[in-house]
Amino acid sequence: MNITPARRIDYWIGIPICFILSIYNKINSLFWKKEVLLEEPKKFLFIELSEMGSAILAYPAMRYIKNKYPESEISFLIFEKNRPSVDILGIIDAENVYTIRDDSFLVLFQDAMKILSKIRGEKFDVVFDLEFFTRITSILTFLSNAKKKVGFFKYKMEGLYRGRLLTHELQFNWSQHISKTFLSFPKVLKDPEKHSPEIAEIEKEGEIKLPIHSSTEENLNNIWRKFKARNMSVSRSNRFIIMAPSAGELPIRGWPSENYIKLGQRLLQDENNFIIFTGTKKDKEVSKLIIEELENSRCIDLTGETNFTELVDLFNFCDLLIVCDSGPAHFATLTNIQSIVLFGPGSPKIWSPLGDRTTIVYAGLPCSPCLTAFNHRNTKCENNLCMQSITVEEVFRIACKKINRDPS
Repeated sequence: MNITPARRIDYWIGIPICFILSIYNKINSLFWKKEVLLEEPKKFLFIELSEMGSAILAYPAMRYIKNKYPESEISFLIFEKNRPSVDILGIIDAENVYTIRDDSFLVLFQDAMKILSKIRGEKFDVVFDLEFFTRITSILTFLSNAKKKVGFFKYKMEGLYRGRLLTHELQFNWSQHISKTFLSFPKVLKDPEKHSPEIAEIEKEGEIKLPIHSSTEENLNNIWRKFKARNMSVSRSNRFIIMAPSAGELPIRGWPSENYIKLGQRLLQDENNFIIFTGTKKDKEVSKLIIEELENSRCIDLTGETNFTELVDLFNFCDLLIVCDSGPAHFATLTNIQSIVLFGPGSPKIWSPLGDRTTIVYAGLPCSPCLTAFNHRNTKCENNLCMQSITVEEVFRIACKKINRDPS
């Protein structure tokens, strides 16, 4: 479903439902005493529907649950199209990954009703609602029949009305990375009054690490054959630099195409460099435009020709990824590729990919960030000066450093 209609549906239908359920919850609480302690939870459900990158950033929280409650069972609910981002983490059994299709409102509603029935039947002890861009997950969490329901809450500040449907309401922490905020979810289970666990307490858990996905030799050879089919002169001794010029459903996060063209021209001055273009089928025209301007046989276009697994294999094969703030930036952290991630409307302090192989480029204009958890990522900005302010020269110098080449 397109992001704009989805927002409208979430607003016009989500708000009334959240309001009605909040009244019911308040009345119900007057007659039934709440349990505030849960001795040893056995069944956990994470809900993060819309963001593949956020599912990856939730890995530390899932790992914490596995370590803290080794006998527990973890499940995950996500949009069907985003499921690979959970499967690749290898921490949740395939049968415990639930999906909802979002092809249309009717399909979304039907799947939500079916999955709600299944969730209620599973009798989860705890549901973690990791979303802050939608109200549907707040509703699903409330109706899940879970003993403990943990999620974000507005707290009388700029943000989304999601009702009073949770047993544990967490503040969104502007001062720390989202992976640490997610990691705070399990820490409030035994203290319902603790709405925002201290950062120091979270830091005690040690460095946040992600699993590294190892590609099979067969999969890497498949990537190599795709290269050879497009340029017979390619050699394994060449450097392979990936450009993913699309910003997905949020074009305002994109770097101008002319900058990718200028950067490509600089990189292709080194005859050892090949540039690989990736993206979805919708991004085909953008890649085609850039490649036509570059007019170089060392450009290989794989836009729209890789599924999630093949994209990760491509990352494992190549040397460098240049991408804006988007899902692929986070997928790359599951591999050994070096990355340059361009930030503008979003905050790298909160959303930067994990790991030490990523270099963030951020202009930091006074108007940035304007895409936040509290405005439904719906900015009024029309010119994305923050992305235009990132210069080709700056990205080029970082790229040369990462591939061990003199930029002069």
